[in-house]
Amino acid sequence: MKHLLLTLLAAATVAHADNFAETDNQAGGKITIMTDVCETDKNLSRAYFYTRDGLTEEGCWKYDAETIVIVWERQGKRRYPINTFSLMGGYRKFKAF
Repeated sequence: MKHLLLTLLAAATVAHADNFAETDNQAGGKITIMTDVCETDKNLSRAYFYTRDGLTEEGCWKYDAETIVIVWERQGKRRYPINTFSLMGGYRKFKAF
């Protein structure tokens, strides 16, 4: 039983990803950057956006020169001012962008 519990806890930890920061987008939704590694580029972290109408898209992000650069699956590369993002959850206790 102890082995099963440890295995389940390890699996839950590996599958867990945190939302790191978010900003509003022009389509009435949010852009969210996350802490987990991007599936398509292991050097970047995961991002996603959604619109008021439910449209969503995945992307990969990095910090670059006081901006957040996100490479969207269909929208291509975009650069956003870092000061538009707000830290989320437990990350709020750190210095805000």
